[in-house]
Amino acid sequence: MSSNDTLRQIRLSHPSRIRPSRPMSRRELADLVNQYVWDNFQQRTGLDENYIGKLERGVVRWPNDLYRTGLRAVLGVGDDADLGFRPTRIIPRPTGAADESPAWTTSMAVASASVLDAMTPAAPPHRIGQPLLDCSQVRRRQLTCGICGSRCLRDRRARVQPEHQSAQQEMLEGHG
Repeated sequence: MSSNDTLRQIRLSHPSRIRPSRPMSRRELADLVNQYVWDNFQQRTGLDENYIGKLERGVVRWPNDLYRTGLRAVLGVGDDADLGFRPTRIIPRPTGAADESPAWTTSMAVASASVLDAMTPAAPPHRIGQPLLDCSQVRRRQLTCGICGSRCLRDRRARVQPEHQSAQQEMLEGHG
């Protein structure tokens, strides 16, 4: 991580409007940028002296568009590079035909579908498959039934006592 000495030097080269004998402070710069953004875009921003410090230390290398626009206007520079900002991400451009999707979009779509498939439950939550545990096993796991207070129903894999089957079905449909 490299610091953004360019931004810091530009800020320090501007005199403070509050104390003209001193350079502009981080807080003053943040306030001026916030005011500029409000006056020109009617959007409130949360830029503060801590964020200006992160910009100067290089922790944040590419602030959002409103911050960059405000900083350029307040500090009187022409473009982002004059403030020492460089984009952190480069978006790949297709090299083939204009309507052809880049290969990474296809692989992202396949990966997204795989993740969604993994997140989708195999059976709807209102269905209970083959029970894997009986009530005695559930009791050992300290699981409590929300219907009768016993430990027979909390684990959906548990074998449900016959008198609780309809109540469990209603409970699961209400939460499913």
